[in-house]
Amino acid sequence: MSDSLSKFLINLASSPDLMKRFLEDPQATLADAGLSAEEEDAILTRDAARLRKILKAGIGGLGGIRIIAKAKAKAKPASKARPAARKTKKPAGKKR
Repeated sequence: MSDSLSKFLINLASSPDLMKRFLEDPQATLADAGLSAEEEDAILTRDAARLRKILKAGIGGLGGIRIIAKAKAKAKPASKARPAARKTKKPAGKKR
């Protein structure tokens, strides 16, 4: 159940065309997505708690979105450490 929901939400967030279509006609867009009535209702009512509950119930209690976020985090290359700043001598000058 939530596999379709998580895919739809990811596609919605990453596809400007799908988002435009959804904003113009949400019910038709959701009908084409193949979601359950419960999933559609949770989206249309913007019920974040219900959406989280549906997502968590679908994938071993972990939630599809969280799994994808963890996979993306692991895929990022490790950040390169910045080289240490070199100490330079200040030019000799007048002291005040």
